[in-house]
Amino acid sequence: MDNFKKIIKGVLKDDQLDRKNLRAGILSFKELIKKDQRRRNKTSEIIKKSEKKFSRHDYFNAAIPFLHSNKIGDLNMAERLAKKSLVLGNKKAKRLLETIEDRKLITKRKKQKYGTQIPSLIDFD
Repeated sequence: MDNFKKIIKGVLKDDQLDRKNLRAGILSFKELIKKDQRRRNKTSEIIKKSEKKFSRHDYFNAAIPFLHSNKIGDLNMAERLAKKSLVLGNKKAKRLLETIEDRKLITKRKKQKYGTQIPSLIDFD
């Protein structure tokens, strides 16, 4: 397995663990936002260096840190990666694209299309 695959999987694992810790009250929302930004930075570096080697699963996994943002540029990156994953045959990417679309709409203070987001947890500031 290429090293970048291990890193992307580790980023995804850390992402999910931090969300679990947030729900448990172990991690603050402010700290989660900082950690999310570090994950996006790390993932951006991997994309720059290794994207040509990405599989449909790598694209999917790389999209997740960008989904956890309220910045349109990050959400556009999540969408680009998820679309590549779908084109390469990852059927789960369709649901991810719906989630990204809802996140974009909520960020723009518009009504969700698919109902995938919990608006009270999104910090618009």
